[in-house]
Amino acid sequence: MLTKTHRREPHRLIRIREVLRKVGDSQSKWYEDVKAGRAPKPVKIGEHSVAWYEPDIDDVIDARLEGREWQPLGDAAARVVSKLGAKP
Repeated sequence: MLTKTHRREPHRLIRIREVLRKVGDSQSKWYEDVKAGRAPKPVKIGEHSVAWYEPDIDDVIDARLEGREWQPLGDAAARVVSKLGAKP
């Protein structure tokens, strides 16, 4: 099993461009995976803006490296956003 602490940074929300860079998917493939539940849903950060909780993206990468499908571990992004005082 991979050690997940090797690339963890402070918790942050990342936009689609960085998500796609990290996972190596096209935008259409990524949104297809989100819709099918194979990737985390975005968090609304503005009226017309969304982002993803970076540790969730790292979990997607870990799952792929381990040859398994990503499974949500909970609503971690919503908890972080609520701590910041924003509405998910």
